[in-house]
Order: sequence, then structure tokens, then C-alpha cells
Amino acid sequence: MKMRVLMISGVILAIVIFIVAAFVLKLFVIGDTQDVNSLTIHNLSASSEKLFFNFRIPLSSANVVRSYKYRISDDILYIELTSVIVGIFRPLHTVEIEGDFSAINKVMLEDNENKRLIWEKRYYDINKDIFSELFETPITAAFGNVVYMDASSGTHKLVVRDIFDDSVFYKDFELDFYPSANPADALRHAEFLDENTLMIEYLSALDDVVEQTATLDLS
Repeated sequence: MKMRVLMISGVILAIVIFIVAAFVLKLFVIGDTQDVNSLTIHNLSASSEKLFFNFRIPLSSANVVRSYKYRISDDILYIELTSVIVGIFRPLHTVEIEGDFSAINKVMLEDNENKRLIWEKRYYDINKDIFSELFETPITAAFGNVVYMDASSGTHKLVVRDIFDDSVFYKDFELDFYPSANPADALRHAEFLDENTLMIEYLSALDDVVEQTATLDLS
């Protein structure tokens, strides 16, 4: 009888250990799908060479992103991020996928329940029911304007223009941008500080290739 009790206790202990080990493995090693709505996305570009964007998890979160996977359907790229508890792996803050993504029209983040649009080549005005033209590498958009890099004239220019009609607003800036094969690669980050001010971080090539910051007046 005593032996039977010991055997049952041993089985129960083994089951408990297995459950705890599986739980720890899930949290710290395998991870779980990252909630897409909690992320802040920066500087996404899709080109014939790669897709690239930066992201940030809220400081209040205990998770870090350790890996990602993607799929393409109907010219839409879907990306799923996997996160684990802090302390085991070096966290990712960038997604960079080599390949030709020039035909991609939208990029979506997805988790177990949600899909979130984080980038598209065209914009849509709900009130006027009109689409914008296709922008090959839009960096950011706000206050009715879109920001992108352009090299059609032979030099790298930063363009800020009205999303739907460049006769409403258009302004370009020729800085010391690094002459990368993909013009968008020279621009690391762009952010509207207000309606008339754009802050950018870019790769400069005056002497050595270095990262510079500039504040541009749009008024």
C-alpha cells in the first residue's frame, strides 16, 4: 500500500514537473505570437532588394521579440512576430527580409486574433472616395502629406508632398544623402514633429558614411 502511494506521488510529481517545464519553455524559449496592436512601427520600406522596418514594444511590456515569419498572398505581405519573456535572448527591434518586394502593395502584421495594416503604396481618402497614386517607397505620412525618397533626376532627393495632389503641396530637399542603389535605404527615419516640421535621420556621404539628423521646415 505504501509502495503504491509512493508510486502515485511520483507520477503526480512528474506530471507537475512536466507542466512547469513546458510552461517555462513556452514563455522563455519557444515564445508566443506578439500582439500587433501594441507595437510602434517606424521607417518601413519595400524594394527590389529587401523589406525593412523598425518597431518598438511599450516599455511597460515584459516581452521581447525574438523571431518572425512571413507569407505573401495577393500582393500582400503578412508578418507574424514571436515574443518571449525578457532575459533570455537578445531582442529584435528590426525586421529585415532579403528579396524582391517591389510588387508588394500592402504589409500587414498579424497575431492570433488581429491583422494590422502598417504600410501600403496607395492611400485612400474616405470622404472623397479617391485613391492616391502608387508610391514605391513611402516612408511616412501625416497632415495630408507623404514622405518618400526619389532619384529619378539622378540625385537622391527627399520629397514631401500632398498625398493626392502635388499641386496642393510639394517640396523636395537635396541633402548629402548616401547614394544607395535603393534611395529609401539612405533614409533611416522620418517623423512629423508638427504640420510644418519634419525630423529625419539619414545616411550621409560627404566624407565617410555617417548617420545624420536634420530638421526640415515645410512652411
